[in-house]
Amino acid sequence: MTQTKPLAVEPARITIGNFLGIETAASCVVAVITKVDGTDRRLARKPEACWQGPDLLGKIRTHENGTLVFQRGITRNPMIGDAGRLLSGDGLRMVFDTCGAAIIKIGKLQQDASI
Repeated sequence: MTQTKPLAVEPARITIGNFLGIETAASCVVAVITKVDGTDRRLARKPEACWQGPDLLGKIRTHENGTLVFQRGITRNPMIGDAGRLLSGDGLRMVFDTCGAAIIKIGKLQQDASI
């Protein structure tokens, strides 16, 4: 399988409602943060070490024709140590910006108002 290309990210603090891209060997697993816990006082000076609870939504993978596509559901869970980054721009657009006759627009995405 072809390795996925890195997605555009913007430097920001991770919080509830953010979307992550977790790079695995076969795809980029998309997750939404549903819980952040920084109560461990030993880690208080290291916000990047706070525990985050993600819900896994799907994956961005390389299609046979070479394009990146979002697919709901995952076939392999990410492993401890896999890199995670905030999704923005193109990554969020792949997940949410769909078009077609069966789609209606009901609002804008909080994380990116252009979507």
